[in-house]
Amino acid sequence: MNQPLPSSRSRVNVGWCIAVALIAEIAFATLNLSTMPVYLTQDRHLSERWVGIALAGFLLSETLLKSRFGAWADRIGPQRPILTGAALGIFTTACTILMPIWPGLAVSMVALRLIDGVAAAMIWPSVFLWAASIASDEVERQKVMGWVNTCYLVGVALAFPLGGFANDLSRWTGAGIVASGVLFVALAGLALGSGRSESSKREEKSKPASGGASSEAWPYMLVGFLIFAAIGFPSFIAKLLPIKVFQISESAVGASVLPAALGLAAIAGPVSKLGEKLGAYRAMMLGLALSLLGSIPLALATIVSGFQTLPVLVGCALPLGVGFLLAMPAWYARVAEIDPERKGQNLGAVMAAQGVGAVVAGPTGTWLFEQSPYSPFVGTFVLLLIGTAVASTARFRPS
Repeated sequence: MNQPLPSSRSRVNVGWCIAVALIAEIAFATLNLSTMPVYLTQDRHLSERWVGIALAGFLLSETLLKSRFGAWADRIGPQRPILTGAALGIFTTACTILMPIWPGLAVSMVALRLIDGVAAAMIWPSVFLWAASIASDEVERQKVMGWVNTCYLVGVALAFPLGGFANDLSRWTGAGIVASGVLFVALAGLALGSGRSESSKREEKSKPASGGASSEAWPYMLVGFLIFAAIGFPSFIAKLLPIKVFQISESAVGASVLPAALGLAAIAGPVSKLGEKLGAYRAMMLGLALSLLGSIPLALATIVSGFQTLPVLVGCALPLGVGFLLAMPAWYARVAEIDPERKGQNLGAVMAAQGVGAVVAGPTGTWLFEQSPYSPFVGTFVLLLIGTAVASTARFRPS
């Protein structure tokens, strides 16, 4: 069933929500995934291990605070948390560029990434709460979540060419950080211009339930931990791997990623409709299965040299990306249905568990990368396999 959103006001709110999600993800991904690894190693002359520590700091503070800021968004609506998070992003990008060389440089960079995590913890539960509140039923909720989730994937993919081209054209690895700062300024403008959605105002009038996340959210937190730990293993080294293994420039990395990004954007609509037809549970399981399939060649590349090619690396992004597009909207829609009075808290708690997985796996992946470039993908395969098996149990099946 492919129902339209109920009103023109809702469609406007959806448009604002999608724009905020896309700009926010491009900003964070350009800063931390595309630019920070090369900036810290090449411009600031820190080791790859410091890259892992700094980005783990980002994930740690994001993880610890998501549930708290989700509850805040439940109380006051999404606009103020998003605006505050954007302001923090502007602050950290400026400080990262202006930070002088001094003995505490490495620790300072970690501290700034911790603040980035606070900004992300304010923004993402608010965005998903906003998306969940716009829709009036599960079908619409899965649809809107799908659009927001597409912004996440496309934003990550576009961040690599944006950061790479900015750095190569300027011949300075900090250019991508400047681009991130500009995007955070744009995000603040969008947050100011959006106003609060109709449903967000409705949320403010009722007192949200107290006591933290619902007990029913715990199984979802477990699977979220496993899946995002799987994603986390290669997340910090996604850009360093092709540069180190294939000796290509940042622009070439971006050019390699761009077709996959455009492809994912092109099929996002059909994938969303497929998810609606399948229903939340079957969409979630098919998406996890596709992601698992995409991870197999990359895990095998640790022992099979024939898989150690750029086309295989880029090609595996397609089933991984399609699986993510299919599974995650259904996943968040089911979490939002657990308790309508605790949408923000439950979404924040599940996202926090996902963040714990990424915090554990990200630095581990950088250490594995130093031993063997493809070895982080072994962790991806193993945890996707376990996560898919757990998600297939009776607790997650529709009653």
